[in-house]
Amino acid sequence: MEDGPLTGLRVLDVSTILAGPLGCQILGDQGAEIIKVEHPVNGDGTRGHGPSKDGVPLWWKEISGDKRALGLSLSAPEGAGILRRLAATADVLVENFRPDTLEGWGLGPEVLHEANPRLVIVRITGFGQQGPYAARAGFGTPAEAMSGFAHLTGEAAARRPCGRSAWPTASAGSPRPSASPDGASAPTPTRSSWTSSAPTPRRWRT
Repeated sequence: MEDGPLTGLRVLDVSTILAGPLGCQILGDQGAEIIKVEHPVNGDGTRGHGPSKDGVPLWWKEISGDKRALGLSLSAPEGAGILRRLAATADVLVENFRPDTLEGWGLGPEVLHEANPRLVIVRITGFGQQGPYAARAGFGTPAEAMSGFAHLTGEAAARRPCGRSAWPTASAGSPRPSASPDGASAPTPTRSSWTSSAPTPRRWRT
């Protein structure tokens, strides 16, 4: 890992599949130390997803570079205790379980902030931590459809010229370890992220 603007930042990647792991990978590309926490038996779902080259899943290779992996069963008291100890040494924790999952394991923000008041917790869900859709799982297809992204991009043979307003995957301006004495919990619903990143049709002048 080369030095970068986030060198010295420790990130716990407790997320799965794509949105969280990819964001953590971008932070790692900027120099942050990434500790990837996976289920000790099944591992991250991306390990067996998508095409492979020489027996190596390409999606997994894309989002796991320079990460140190650790197998923990967070639903077990011992695994939860190890994560709390890790959280005491980290600057950022990223998770994308359904709402109240961490709380059910004794790992909610209040507990983690007791171990480390400065910890920044990023919570990625399909529809936020509260509201009528909060308990629903969030994957790419529903987010693309409900945000209008799929309609605006259209079929491959009929795509229109467009401009993109934003792509809020991760920020290279994450706080340095000494930047703030206070931690935070940042809910991040993927539906609204897709809405903000949906292409905006333009009228092209000749």
